[in-house]
Amino acid sequence: MKSRLGSSIFSYSNSRNYVFMLMLPFFIGARAL
Repeated sequence: MKSRLGSSIFSYSNSRNYVFMLMLPFFIGARAL
């Protein structure tokens, strides 16, 4: 149960990091404009 909770938390943080990395170039492009 504990390992399952940890893996779900890791998956959630990993998806957040992926979304952040995906949006980062758009923010940089907006600042460049």
